[in-house]
Amino acid sequence: MSSHQAFFAKLDFIIIDGTTSVSGFNIRSGAGNVTTTTNNAHGGDVYGNQGSLSYLWEYVSGETATIQTSTNIDTTFSRTKFVNIAQSLTFNGVYRLKVTDNGTGNIIYGPNCTVSTTHEESS
Repeated sequence: MSSHQAFFAKLDFIIIDGTTSVSGFNIRSGAGNVTTTTNNAHGGDVYGNQGSLSYLWEYVSGETATIQTSTNIDTTFSRTKFVNIAQSLTFNGVYRLKVTDNGTGNIIYGPNCTVSTTHEESS
């Protein structure tokens, strides 16, 4: 009869490989509002959770943006700004993903993600 021992390692509740910056650019002809949408932000890969996960993108600082899907691990951001003739404006803000382990109630945060949008008029 053989003897086997099982070894279990407790994984820490961690998040890795989150996006640290996203950007978007949009141009219009004539003065007016320009809406710019960023490329996709990935909150990170989560390991060591005990239950299901809940996600919430949170504002940290800087210029605010609209979060397209605030409760998903991946999202895009958008901003609408007015530009005058021959004007180019860039706005920056910082967001981060809050992840909750619904099994334990533990919370972790993804890295800060700089959201940069450029709004331009091209007369």
